[in-house]
Amino acid sequence: MPTDQIFIGAMVAVLCSIGFLKGRWLLQNTRKGKWLAEKCGEQASLWIIRGLFGVGALFGVLLACNVIRPVQW
Repeated sequence: MPTDQIFIGAMVAVLCSIGFLKGRWLLQNTRKGKWLAEKCGEQASLWIIRGLFGVGALFGVLLACNVIRPVQW
């Protein structure tokens, strides 16, 4: 298993996990987060942010575990 694939997958999982935990901060302090909270409401937008980061973290873990295999040329 390539070490760069493990590294990239682990970093994606870690960064998405941090984003998952800091979802409320992202909604309050970023322009896109404020826009999303305005359009969907604060609770719904928090679930949207957490869902996106949760899927990203899952993708990172699966990439690091070699379940998802990237295209190799």
